[in-house]
Amino acid sequence: MNEWIGRIERLAEVKDAGLQDVVELTGGTINKTFKIKTKQGCWVVRFNNNELPGIHRPTEAKILELIRPLSIAPRLIANNVDQGYLITEFFEGELWQAEDLKNPQKLKQLSDKLGPLHRLEFQSKRTELVFRMVEYIHYFSQMDAKLKSAINTLVTELIYLGFWKKQNKLLHFDLNAMNIIENGNDICILDWEYAGAGHPLVEWAIVQNYAGADISCDVPQFPHIGYHKKVQELINLMMEMWQV
Repeated sequence: MNEWIGRIERLAEVKDAGLQDVVELTGGTINKTFKIKTKQGCWVVRFNNNELPGIHRPTEAKILELIRPLSIAPRLIANNVDQGYLITEFFEGELWQAEDLKNPQKLKQLSDKLGPLHRLEFQSKRTELVFRMVEYIHYFSQMDAKLKSAINTLVTELIYLGFWKKQNKLLHFDLNAMNIIENGNDICILDWEYAGAGHPLVEWAIVQNYAGADISCDVPQFPHIGYHKKVQELINLMMEMWQV
């Protein structure tokens, strides 16, 4: 812990703010993250881990700048991609629980928050799900052959349906309950490292997978279109792949 405190103390932004206290946050599984108290307020410092597939820090930096006006994420203090750290304002509140993803009122609140995000045009081939799936399959090279075959079949079917031509909106791509925090008046969405270009249907298919229940009737943006079920099947298989 002393080594990490030393690294935090040496950050230019922290020096200028005046460090007072450091507490490690253990909720995340990818990065090393700390809540720090400074004379300028409470911040979160994240030291990046770039080993998992699907993460591209320069793209994340671009997205964090793009969403600044939306008040959808913690306020950005600093993002130093070269030195591998991110500093944001600490958002005081309670994390959602898995059951909240099934709550119609909560889903309405989440839908309203995501609306402006999903209207943003965003082009980034490397972050589109169809290209990420290639990266994931390569990374999880020991996955079950039947699972790999099922994924490839669905990707191909969605090509014929024209779905992959519609990946031009900005998505978070990892909306599990632990990435949503509320303070009674508003919600804030955390952890944007997997954000990228896609179709909003993918976002809601991911939420539905985490919810473990059909939420389509509670989300007006959930389109009842021909490839809805195939997208959901693909997301479910992707989540299964991540459990390997």
